[in-house]
Amino acid sequence: MELLMMGVVLLMVGMVLLMVGMVFLMVGMVFLIMKMVLLMVGMVFLMVGMVFLMVGMVFLMMRMVFLMVRMVFLMVGMVFLMVGMELLMMGVELLMVGMVFLMVFLMMGMVFLMMGMVLLMVGMVFLMMRMVFLMMRMVFLIVGMVFLMVGMVFLGF
Repeated sequence: MELLMMGVVLLMVGMVLLMVGMVFLMVGMVFLIMKMVLLMVGMVFLMVGMVFLMVGMVFLMMRMVFLMVRMVFLMVGMVFLMVGMELLMMGVELLMVGMVFLMVFLMMGMVFLMMGMVLLMVGMVFLMMRMVFLMMRMVFLIVGMVFLMVGMVFLGF
């Protein structure tokens, strides 16, 4: 009878322990489910972070492309600037050469102009001398005519 009672007690103790173990198992299952949920949340955050990282990489690459385009435009602008400077320098040199030619031709023209003026003045002097000789001839002619008329008058008397 005592052994039976002891067996019942042990059975009850075993049942209690089994129930306690079941409770611990259920608590462990709850913790496992919570752990799984947290793992899934962590995975979601990780995926979102990866997406943001990829978007950031794309923007970074776009920025690099824009930088390269800007560099290309800068280099092209520099080339055009240098070509323009060279052409400007060539124009200035040609202008200087042209100025020299202009000065030479101007000086030659002035010399020829002055020579022409001198010759014109000499010609004018000769013309005036001719006019003077003509006037003198006219004076002599008039005086001769007067003497002739006076002589004719005296002859008439």
